[in-house]
Order: sequence, then structure tokens, then C-alpha cells
Amino acid sequence: MQANVRKNYVYNVIYQLVTILTPLITTPYVSRVLTPDGVGRASFTTSLITYFVVFAALGFALYGQREIAKNNGNKCEQTKIFWEINILRLFSMAIALFLNLMLLISNVYVGNSTLMLILSINIISVAFDISFLFQGNEDFGKLAVVNIISKLLMTAAIFIFLKTTNDVWLYVLISSVGCFLGYAGMWPFVGKYICKIKIKGLKPFRHLRGTLVLFIPVVSITLYTVLDKSMIGFITNSNAENGIYEQAMKISRSALTVITCLSAVMIPKNSKNYEEGKIEIVKENIYKSMHFVWVLGIPMCLGFVAVASNLVPWFLGGDFYGSIILLQILSLLLVIIGFSNVLIIQYMLPTMQDKKYTIGIISGAISNICINIPLIYLWGALGASIATIISESVVSFVIYWQVRHELSLKEMFKTIKKPLFAGIIMFGVTFSLANLLAPGILNTFIIIFAGIATYAAMIFALKDELVLDVSRQIISKVFKKNGR
Repeated sequence: MQANVRKNYVYNVIYQLVTILTPLITTPYVSRVLTPDGVGRASFTTSLITYFVVFAALGFALYGQREIAKNNGNKCEQTKIFWEINILRLFSMAIALFLNLMLLISNVYVGNSTLMLILSINIISVAFDISFLFQGNEDFGKLAVVNIISKLLMTAAIFIFLKTTNDVWLYVLISSVGCFLGYAGMWPFVGKYICKIKIKGLKPFRHLRGTLVLFIPVVSITLYTVLDKSMIGFITNSNAENGIYEQAMKISRSALTVITCLSAVMIPKNSKNYEEGKIEIVKENIYKSMHFVWVLGIPMCLGFVAVASNLVPWFLGGDFYGSIILLQILSLLLVIIGFSNVLIIQYMLPTMQDKKYTIGIISGAISNICINIPLIYLWGALGASIATIISESVVSFVIYWQVRHELSLKEMFKTIKKPLFAGIIMFGVTFSLANLLAPGILNTFIIIFAGIATYAAMIFALKDELVLDVSRQIISKVFKKNGR
């Protein structure tokens, strides 16, 4: 990886690690204080407010990042794009907020009106989200620092204020305020990338078509990443089912951020390379990123399958035993989404293939809805987990099928053999230990460290190119720093 990409990746990894660690720290506490029923209520209402948040945001995040990246170095044009997008987004935010308030007044939310009113903060927060400006300029340092501070404050607030099962409203309030602070905290730093311009020259609605094109897949993604929680609530009428599903999904999604965080820093790089006609460099980046997915995704996936039965009982508490099988199933997302994420975020979007991206995402949404209904009726949260895996697999297949003549499947999978072999050996060790040792924090860490040691030994013994290259770079920097 080039120096700038490597630096941005490090910033993003630090932020993603905090993103992973904060729920790992708070989840055991929240699970025990709120119980599956309280966690389920928070999950269900959050899924409902997400529809309004998605409408408020339209496709501004990805569209804005790409447009800023294309004009990297042109401060005047970036300023126009920045203000035009923000002005346009105010309209969509206002409409979304109005619709939610109308439903609140009409008492549609019945017993969840208070939670939905508090969660309205998330809709307002959309108007303050200017992360696209910093992402487009490959400035991930400030994003990381601001978001880390907001997450640490949110984590502290959970431990300080959350005390009883009746504090569900307080939990969603803390989460919503934390989200708002993460967005609002970026505004003091905009001066570096924007300048003074005349308001008369702004044409915000010229971006409407571009954002709407990306809005369709965003809606589709929402349908099969959030609708499952809504459907569990409506079909099973059980907050507890939503609770065990929420916590299993939270663990798997937290781990997934380690794998997908590279994509965020590659969008501006690949967008600029494509704009300059360097398509072969873009493709080479895709193959390297796919190698990265195999090296991290395979051992993490197999590791969760092996350790889930030892982890869940002490981590989430005795009320969440149902999350064990869900976590084992959902761990497959680490590889499946890792694959599609590289193709979508690092290739399709930078190369302006929005329609193909939309087709892939819509196919996943349709399959998810069709499969979710019967499976949730039959098996509740377990059915939703199976439906999620199937729909994400459909997305990966459809996305690949559309770019099969542009990217080599052989090149993408030629680096999978060594991580897969090392992962299988690691799985044998960790699965055996998980069956021998009783559930407990110390035993879980013993299993994890044994797995890491086994995988590291195997991947080095097999001389995986990516691992060796990264290791050489780290060693080189260490010796250089020490003056050797």
C-alpha cells in the first residue's frame, strides 16, 4: 500500500478498533441491565427510525465523497459541492423529520412513542454529517479523532447512567446524542478545505439526480439490514427474539468493520486513478484488497464459529444462549460481505457503475424480503439469520456477475488457498479447546490466543505474500526508527 493509503488505513483501523471495542465493553453490561426484552425494544425502534434517517441522508454520503475526491485540489469547486449538498440535504432531512413527527402525533408507534421521539435526534444528525468532505480529501485523521471522542463519551455515559431495566429510553438517548456529537464535531475543521463563495452561484438541485441514483441501493441495503429487525418485531411480537438477534448481529458486524475499513480509504484513491485513466492500477488494488479479505476474513469467520459457545454465555449473560447459533451463522458475513464490499465500494462506485451496484443491492433486498417472511414465521431470529446469509450471498453473486468481464475471478481467488488452509488448521485447534474448556472469560481468551498463534504460525510457514510484505514493512520501520 502507498504511504498515504497506509496512513489513512491506520487512522481508519484505529477508529474501527474503537468502534469494535466500545460495544465489546458495553454489550455485556447493557445485556444484563436491559435484558433481552429491553435490548429488543431498543433494536426494534432503532430499526424503525433508520428508515427516516436513510431518507434524510438519500445517497449523499457516497455521492459527496466521490464528487469531492474528483475535485481534490480544487478548493473553490469543493466548496460549491460542499454547500450545495448540505443545502439539498436540509430539505430531505426536514421532510423525514416531519413524517416521523406526524406518525408520533397519530400515535402509530403505540407503546414506543417516547423512544421514537428521542430517536428523532438521529434524523436531525444527518444535517450535520460532513464526513464526505474529509473522506473525499483523504483526511481520515480528524474523522477518527472526533468519532473516537464521541464513542468514548457515549461508553462512559452508558456505565454512569444506565442502571435498571426501565432505562431503555436513556440507552437510546445516549446512543442518539453520541451520534450527533460525532457529526457535529467535524464542523470546526472545515476551514482547511472550503473558502468563501457567493450564495447566488450555488445550484444544490444539480446534485439531486446523482444522489437519487445512489439512494435506491441505500434503501435496498436498509431493507435487508434493518427490515429483518422490524419483521422479527412485527411477526414474532417478541422483543426477546429481537434482543438475541441484535446482540449476535452486533458482534458479527463489529468484527466485520476490521475487514471493510480498507474500502473507505480506497474510494478516493481509486476514484482519482479512474479519473486519470489508470484502470489497471484500480484493478490491481482490487486484487490486493481481496487478498486482504481472505487473510483476515477467513480466520475471523472460522474463529467465531469455534468460540461462540464459550464466548456468549459469559459475554452476553445466561438470557442470551439463543445468540450462540445465530453468531455462528452470522459469522459467514465476514467473508461474504468482505467480498462484495471490495467489488462495490472499491470498484463499482469509483468507476461510476452506479446502475450495476443498484441492481446487485436490489436483488439482495428482494431475496431478503421473500426469504425473511417464511423463515421468521418458522424460526424467528434463527430464520432471520439464515435469510441474511442467503441474501448477502445473492448480492455477492449478482455483483460479481456484472463485472466478470472486467475483473478476473482467478486473480481474486488465487490468494485464498493459504489463508483457507491456515484457517482450517486454526479451526481444529480452537474448536477442540472450546469443547474442552468451560465458558468463561479466561478460557475464551485462551482459545482466542491459541487460535491467533496457530493461524500466525501457519500463515508464516506457508509464506503468504501479503503477510510477509506487511511484516517486512513493519520491521523496516522499527529498525529505521531505532536508527539501525
